[in-house]
Amino acid sequence: MTEMHFEGRFLDQIAEEEIEELVTNKVRENQTLEFKKTYEHKNPAKRSDLVKDAACMANANGGYIIIGIQELNNCADNFVSIADDEIEGLLKSIQNLYVYNIDPPLDGWNYFPKKVAGNNVIMIRISKTTKSPHMVTIDQGTYFGIRDQSHNRAMTRSEIRDAFNNDSTNLTLQQINDSVSLLVQRLPEPAATSNIAAVLSPQATIEGSEKFADQCLEAFKERCGDKPMFYLAITPFPLATSSFDLHDPEVERLIKSPPEVRAHGWNMSNLGSQKREENGQLVWGNEIHNLLSLDKTGQMVWTAPINNRQFAWQQTEEEQARRLRLYPYALIEYPVSFVKLYKALLEQREISATKVVLQLCLLNIRGMVIAKGDPNSPFFDSPGTRSEPYPGTSIERTKVIDVPFDADKIGYASVKEIYSAFGVDESWIPFFDAATSKFNF
Repeated sequence: MTEMHFEGRFLDQIAEEEIEELVTNKVRENQTLEFKKTYEHKNPAKRSDLVKDAACMANANGGYIIIGIQELNNCADNFVSIADDEIEGLLKSIQNLYVYNIDPPLDGWNYFPKKVAGNNVIMIRISKTTKSPHMVTIDQGTYFGIRDQSHNRAMTRSEIRDAFNNDSTNLTLQQINDSVSLLVQRLPEPAATSNIAAVLSPQATIEGSEKFADQCLEAFKERCGDKPMFYLAITPFPLATSSFDLHDPEVERLIKSPPEVRAHGWNMSNLGSQKREENGQLVWGNEIHNLLSLDKTGQMVWTAPINNRQFAWQQTEEEQARRLRLYPYALIEYPVSFVKLYKALLEQREISATKVVLQLCLLNIRGMVIAKGDPNSPFFDSPGTRSEPYPGTSIERTKVIDVPFDADKIGYASVKEIYSAFGVDESWIPFFDAATSKFNF
């Protein structure tokens, strides 16, 4: 196995002098080190090269990509400084490139601009994956590759098969599915049916909808135990009982094409086509990543594990073990898109309600932190921009909302309560335009 340069250290632990020595000593590219003179982010071939470099390194042993060093005969030859006004645009392009074109998403990669001997460079650190093989989807094609010496090559069929077979996630997938399969069974056991029937009676009040919502949440909490989970639910008043048609084609259309969402974002558009019917509910997605369910009462619930795939984006397993930092896109975009989807169901008269009960819960998050501002900024999660570790066990918020409602404002109010629970104010919340009262992801 090739030894990683910088002993695999994180970017903030690598000194300027160490990077300068790469050029001074004419260090050779290898399996874990790649130099790039520039990154022409509007050039399809250059974009393809950069995304393949990352996926191939992840499928091998990880490594570093340094943009701003010209190589000669595969050795670092000299610095080619990146212009100051280009850095932010390149960083955003790199993030979008890796987020949208690698499947499954990379674990624990990060990037950072550095000034080395007066030259601007961008360093990218790629961790060795725990979810091999990563596939690149770009230019209307797919690519499975691996880093071999100082070059990338396509993986052989046997290498791809072995990677799938050896992937620890795939090996334990059935065990995980078995252990969390009850998460979709949010309603209490049949013995409690009489209590629910009372809630669904014609004389039900808004308190009845709240009681029903609370029963479902408590059943979910009992089943998830001490696992960190995100739970979102909207329950209508009056409850729809038998009048809501789960099989209306318009319902499926809205689920497949939610309103006002960006492609590949942390939102309700990433549920896939895995629709099924369970326990009188329609269910999309899966328990490992995120799951959306809709039942005949008109209640919609979304759940997701708070894990490195979504909520600790760009953190390595080592960083998560030290302190899990909740990623703003996941923390904000999921609840906002959830509320917008339900609003669309109301507006299409798929569900009739005069009020709704909104529940937002982050369960078992003691010790986690949030970071200030926009994650697209090169200074995101820099020293001094983190909240104090969350001192409690969970955040649970319930609101009764009049219909119709402004989804952006309701989403912002809910997110604001999360940030407030961490002891910080709304100035920490990114993506919200106060002038228009709209989120812009």
